[in-house]
Amino acid sequence: MKRTFVLAIIVAVLLLIGVSPAIALDNVLHFPSAIQQIKDSAFFSNTSLGEVVLPSGIQTIGSKAFANSSLQKINLPFTLTHIADDAFADCAALVATVQADTYASEWCKAHSIRFTERQDTIESAHPYADNVDYTWVYTQAGGNINSLTLSFSTQTKVERNCDFIYLYDGEDRQLGRYTGTELSGQSVRVDGDTFKIRLVSDNAFERPNTYYGFKISSIAQEKETPLAFEKITCSQAQLQVGDTEAWTVETTGGKGSVYYDYTITLAARTLRKGTVARPENICFVPLETGDYTMQVTARDSAGNTLAPQTSVICAVERTALTPIEDFTYAPINGVNAKITGYTGNDSVVTLPEKVTIGGIEYSLSQLDDNVFNSNSTLTCVIFPESYTAIGQYAFYNCDGLTRVVLPDSIETLG
Repeated sequence: MKRTFVLAIIVAVLLLIGVSPAIALDNVLHFPSAIQQIKDSAFFSNTSLGEVVLPSGIQTIGSKAFANSSLQKINLPFTLTHIADDAFADCAALVATVQADTYASEWCKAHSIRFTERQDTIESAHPYADNVDYTWVYTQAGGNINSLTLSFSTQTKVERNCDFIYLYDGEDRQLGRYTGTELSGQSVRVDGDTFKIRLVSDNAFERPNTYYGFKISSIAQEKETPLAFEKITCSQAQLQVGDTEAWTVETTGGKGSVYYDYTITLAARTLRKGTVARPENICFVPLETGDYTMQVTARDSAGNTLAPQTSVICAVERTALTPIEDFTYAPINGVNAKITGYTGNDSVVTLPEKVTIGGIEYSLSQLDDNVFNSNSTLTCVIFPESYTAIGQYAFYNCDGLTRVVLPDSIETLG
């Protein structure tokens, strides 16, 4: 009877702090996953507690929260960021379970609390609830952390295109948005010592919701080392106008996030400048022939900067022009003309730059309305730099079209 009365008091306390408790009858108290704080004196002098199971996500344990109680076992998750000095005062029999190199483990050492170490996992509920939006924040203790590699269990799964897992670095940059089984068995590298993982769900179509959610089964750390270049590679040493070139910059070390400031040049002429974060590739679609290079400067969050590095030459050749006979055209004025129709059957079409009409050479600058309307064989169209306008319905109902290469000269589209 006394035991039941004490458990009822625990239930009342949990309700007062705004959570719905789940209590086993063997002196083990399981806290629900939504709780983030245990307030001051919540279980002070409680003599029925044997073990407490805290969820990942809890952040604070208040003053005398479990002081002078009969508590013998408690897990202290990696998400804890504050434990009051007297939270477990006079708990003589207490042994905590912690993850190595976390706030909780350091706190136990500093307060002479006996503890055992284990590898914590970061995971959602299995299955997870509908209509949730919850974020877990993890910081690897110990300092001098260059990056973390997160390995997800093969069970990881959310409802495809309805529920999503978001991954952020310590500076709140989104690293990925995943659905279905896209993270199942995968590993993701995060620069720095901190990451955030967010689960967003709506109402499940299936009843009950049987989707597992996610589980990070291991977190591997790479200690901080000086930022250094490895190499720069390009996806193609030779390609044609309209193809995509992708440069991969490989560096090691650095403090926190690493950025690549790049400049793409053609015959000493700057075509593009930009910045990407490691490990993103640098992609570019050349619209002119010639030898392209990419120069990159790497820097990290601490301001360490490497000397600029230059890629090997990427040679771009002219794509075979589609025969002028496959087009119909008409003058616009005394200088410019427009394409009015296409009669060929090529899947890849490179538009011509000039046409001769009545003995006069015109520069082709426009693609007229409906030129490729309902063309079922077309997969790619490449515009040269002479074009400034594309008419209405030019690519309407082109079901196979997957790529249109447009120059910066285009001013009007549709």
